[in-house]
Amino acid sequence: MSTTLFGVAELFYFAVPLILRNADYLKSFSADQRTRVRDEELRAGSRAAYAFDALLLPMLLAGLSMTVWLLVRGVDVVKWEEKVATSGQ
Repeated sequence: MSTTLFGVAELFYFAVPLILRNADYLKSFSADQRTRVRDEELRAGSRAAYAFDALLLPMLLAGLSMTVWLLVRGVDVVKWEEKVATSGQ
């Protein structure tokens, strides 16, 4: 999930060159307006990349609990191999 969110945040950086180039559809905006939009896009991208830091704690807890579960309970190898054999059919 964090990789997906990071990828979405990175898309904001690709929007900046589109705003800064001198395409015909951008000629109606002044250079100051384009600069302002560029700055906002860069800020939005950096905020989006770090806005989901709150998700790190639940992911850490889930990862730790799964690690403890596997260390304590382990994996029944016989059942695992049976499921693998039946899923391949």
